[in-house]
Amino acid sequence: MNYVKVRELDQAGRGFIALKDADRLPLVLVKIRPSITPKQRRSLRRALHQYMVRFYGFQSDEARITLIYPLELLAVSLACVTNSPGVQFSESDAATICKEVLLGLDYIHSELEIIHGDIDYTNILLNIDGESKIDIGDSMIWGIDLGSRALDL
Repeated sequence: MNYVKVRELDQAGRGFIALKDADRLPLVLVKIRPSITPKQRRSLRRALHQYMVRFYGFQSDEARITLIYPLELLAVSLACVTNSPGVQFSESDAATICKEVLLGLDYIHSELEIIHGDIDYTNILLNIDGESKIDIGDSMIWGIDLGSRALDL
């Protein structure tokens, strides 16, 4: 693996910050999961959408798979924010988050042709710009087809 582990953290799931062995040393978030099947491996692809946590790619061997994301600096899960004392969302804030999550889900359904299957406030990140982003990596591993779309509602 060409990444140097820097620090563990929980950003819509446990992972760690790592430096990629490259000229500019970009910060990435690396999540390690148990090994997956060849079919699951084929379902993994780059996810590029404004309201999704970007997914760079993966590395795998027989024992595990490593999911690689760019690090969203100062991003926190919606769960972390809503469980913080003194934090209140206005109707406008809630509507914006809902709109962005729905736009992200539309991309997952129409472009990736899978469902997320686990939308909740622990895997929606709020970044420093106030954007909502859906974490998609594990959902691509599961590769649940659109026939189960009701799970995303």
